[in-house]
Amino acid sequence: MRSVLLIFLVFLNGVSGSGQIVFSEEFDEIDMTTGGADAIGPTDWNTACFACVDAGDYFYVLGNELVAQDINGTGATWTTDLFDISSCVGLTISMDIDQVGTMEGCGDCGAGDGTACVDWIKLEYSFDGVTWIEVVGTTCALLLAPGELIQIGDIAGATPWAYESPCVDFGTDLAIRITALNWEGGENWIFDNIIVECNDCVLPIEIESFDIKKLNDEIHLNWETSSERNNDYFEIERSYNHNNFEVVGKVDGAGNSTLNQQYQFIDSDFHGINAMAYYRLKQIDFDGAHTYSETISQHLGNHKVYYLPNELHLDGLGNDIINEFVYTIYNLTGKVVHQGIYSANEIIDWQMKGYFIIEIPELGLREKFIAY
Repeated sequence: MRSVLLIFLVFLNGVSGSGQIVFSEEFDEIDMTTGGADAIGPTDWNTACFACVDAGDYFYVLGNELVAQDINGTGATWTTDLFDISSCVGLTISMDIDQVGTMEGCGDCGAGDGTACVDWIKLEYSFDGVTWIEVVGTTCALLLAPGELIQIGDIAGATPWAYESPCVDFGTDLAIRITALNWEGGENWIFDNIIVECNDCVLPIEIESFDIKKLNDEIHLNWETSSERNNDYFEIERSYNHNNFEVVGKVDGAGNSTLNQQYQFIDSDFHGINAMAYYRLKQIDFDGAHTYSETISQHLGNHKVYYLPNELHLDGLGNDIINEFVYTIYNLTGKVVHQGIYSANEIIDWQMKGYFIIEIPELGLREKFIAY
C-alpha cells in the first residue's frame, strides 16, 4: 500500500472562515462522566478504556478536566462524533495537556517493547469516522508506542502545555480522537480546553514515500512528492538517540509543482558507528516556515548471520542496542517457517535443517544461511 504523508505549510490567503471555532470542550460534565457534548454543535464524545481493570484505572471527567490514570496495555481513547467543518479551508486542533507523576519515555524503558513502561499521547483525525490519520509528532521504536505521537514521556517546560497541532486538511466533516497510555496509579495525563478552529493555513506538500536503505557503507534516503508549493529546500536531520537531531545535508525543493518530484540524499559520514540512526526531513518554504516529516530509522552496523550446530547468531549489532526487533525466517519457497523477537547478543535456537533466509526489516537485513 502506498504510504502518503502530508506536510502542511503556513499559507495565509484571506479565505473566509479563519478563526471560527467549530468544536470546543471544557469538560464541565459531572465527575466520572465518560461521555458528553461540546459547546458548539453540540457534538457528542465518549471515552473507552479497554484495559481498565479496577476503580483506580479510568479515563473520565474529574474536576472539570479529562483525566487518564493507570490505563495500561492498549491505551484508552477519547473520540468525538463527526462535526461540520465545511466552512474551513484548513484547521488546527489545540488543547491544554498536563501530567501528574513521572512519565517514562523511550529512553527510560531499556530493552523491551514498552510493557509497563512507556507513557504517551496520540492525536488523530478522520473525515468519515472510519479511517484515522495520525497528527505528525515524534516516534518511538517500542512496540507499545506505535506510530506518530504528540507526546512521549515527561512534558518539557511549564505545564499545562498549550498544545497546537500542525495544520489539518479541510473537508466536510471531521472527528478527532485522543489515545493515551500510562501504566501507574500515580501517573495522570490531564486534558482540557480542546478546541478545533478554522485556519487559513493549509496547502499541503504531499510526500508519496520516504524510504531508507543501507548500501555498503552509505545510507540512501529517497523521497518523492506529488505536489509542492513555496517549497524552498529540505534539510536532512540525523540522530543516534531519537531525541537530539543534527543537520547532515540539504536538498533544494521544486518551489511550486504539481508533478511528481524525486529526491535523494546519501549519508556516508558515520564510519565506525555501530548504532541505530534516525532520519527526518525538515521542509522549509521561501518565507522561512518549516515543518517535519515522519522519522525513519536504520541500523548502521555491518550484520553477519552465521550458524553453529542448532544455534543461529547475528553479529554486528553491538551492545548499545536498546530495541527489540521482529525477525522472520523463510524457506527458499518463500514460506514463513518461524518468527520471533531478537535483542542484542541473543542466540536463536534453530533445529531445522536446510537453506533459509532471515529478515529483520528495521535493520535492513535479509540474508541467506545454511543449517546442517
